[in-house]
Amino acid sequence: MSKTNSPKIPALSEKDPDGIDQHVPGAKLDAGKLAVFKMVFSYFAKALRAVGWLSDTGARKYSYGGWSAVDDAEVRYTEACARHLMDLADGEEYVLMYHDEKNGKKYYHHTLVAVAWNALAALTKAKERGLVTEYTEQE
Repeated sequence: MSKTNSPKIPALSEKDPDGIDQHVPGAKLDAGKLAVFKMVFSYFAKALRAVGWLSDTGARKYSYGGWSAVDDAEVRYTEACARHLMDLADGEEYVLMYHDEKNGKKYYHHTLVAVAWNALAALTKAKERGLVTEYTEQE
């Protein structure tokens, strides 16, 4: 489905959750809006921190933001996600992420973190191509 054929997300009617008129001090027109902090960051804070660490390590290994320029990224990151799931099924709890030749240190990340990072990368690329929407209308 292309971006032009994506279903339209219905507009949210902007209103204060307590019914306060928008022109009255203290009004905040956020009723029905996505509670990102509450529903994402507070639910998954530790997991997102781990994904952030892996992302930082990856940026040092390759380049900052370079992942988004990978050809056929959606498919390749989905495949990487599947390989890491297979690693987990085989009992491989940690994956080598980076070997620093200068100091000889090896950096490992939990395999589930690699699964999550690759899933987020694949999802991001799919959304950029209009293949995934937050809302679909069903009859």
